[in-house]
Amino acid sequence: MSEIIRKSLALMYHDIKVSDANLDLYDVSLDKFKSQMEYLRLNFPLLQSSEIILTFDDGYRVWAEEILEILISLHFNAYFFVCLKFLKESRISKENIVRLANNGMIIGSHGVSHNFLHRLKDADILHELSDSKKVLEDITGKEIKNFSVPR
Repeated sequence: MSEIIRKSLALMYHDIKVSDANLDLYDVSLDKFKSQMEYLRLNFPLLQSSEIILTFDDGYRVWAEEILEILISLHFNAYFFVCLKFLKESRISKENIVRLANNGMIIGSHGVSHNFLHRLKDADILHELSDSKKVLEDITGKEIKNFSVPR
């Protein structure tokens, strides 16, 4: 096992809600998220920021409006995997995505429709991968190199 894998800590998030009310299965409240990040910074000081892997799936405004500030203040970077369905539904905006990208966060694709790839035909898989990549590249002006499989 490589040294980087032994030292890495990976956490995956979805929506971060302002309060504890109405949390869905993968949601965390804003206060708990902030506490978790502060705990990481305080209790894992020997881990470099590159060894703490934070990922966010789907696409929510709160990422750019609340989470970004917390990550910057604690010197964390994160991967934000955006599904175009969430962009179309206005759960996240193009401006939110640009703001994340322009502040050092890594934007990745989470597909076009959030369909499970193992259920799709090859042509539909290609559409999910290539179209989402192109749209996100057009939005950010940067190459999209990462993909998170919807699950």
